Amino acid sequence: MWKSRPGSGCRWKRASVYKGMAEELKESASAILVTFALALVIVFLVLAAQFESWIHPLIIMLTVPLALAGAVIAISVTGDSLNISARSA
Repeated sequence: MWKSRPGSGCRWKRASVYKGMAEELKESASAILVTFALALVIVFLVLAAQFESWIHPLIIMLTVPLALAGAVIAISVTGDSLNISARSA
């Protein structure tokens, strides 16, 4: 697809090669995703043990993010700021 000048010795590669800080960032990002997934599983299992049910922890874990998103949307629609009075209401 891309051609280099003859004799330049340079070839264009389509594959990304990560080096240095970019490589460390890529590795740490994948580690963060694994850690987050493991944390969700542990929270689910603790809730399942507390409620002695499989469906209640699932409902709780799905509704809490939706409630937080609704609160942020409501604050932005009303034009309020996220401050102490908004958090205590």
